[in-house]
Amino acid sequence: MPWMIQSDSTGVTEVFGIHPGEATLSEFAMHFQELADVRLFQKPDNTLLLEAYLGKTKIGKFDARLVAELDAPDALLESILASATGRKPTPNNYWQYSLNDAQLTQALGLRVWRFMYIPIANYEQKQIEFFGEPDSIKKVTDSAEYRYFKSKGTVVLWDKEGKETFYYTSPKEFSRLVRALEKDRKSDAELQKLRGEK
Repeated sequence: MPWMIQSDSTGVTEVFGIHPGEATLSEFAMHFQELADVRLFQKPDNTLLLEAYLGKTKIGKFDARLVAELDAPDALLESILASATGRKPTPNNYWQYSLNDAQLTQALGLRVWRFMYIPIANYEQKQIEFFGEPDSIKKVTDSAEYRYFKSKGTVVLWDKEGKETFYYTSPKEFSRLVRALEKDRKSDAELQKLRGEK
């Protein structure tokens, strides 16, 4: 279950049998027995990030999608962008680029600094409460809110009308995770403004 997070005396956490923020992409994919589909994404502000999709994965009794963001050096990100022969738009107004074989080999050795667990089924309020009392809560839409669990290195996007998303990293990188989510939200808001949405 996504809320079954264990911590040892040093503050290292474990969820789904792995330590968030420590595994390489190769180790991460092998653990879940899935192939990683790696793509470079370019945001409207030209920020670059490298993500890997494991697709629909069965974890225990439940199906979910896993998305991993890699701790990629700027030189690799720039080299992928420079050598890419084509790009595709995404629904969130990003550009998407494929990697060549050599770049993919490099990516497999990179650390997964955060990953997202996106369940196929919707969770109920009582299930989310298994995480315990959050350190803080931030409302992001009329139906959704972020719930922050610093000691667990976890943020839960609880949406009463949509899908939940669980974000995991190591507790020592929790501030980095929060900043990344705030930046993601800013990009979403800018996209809605461009579309004329409220």
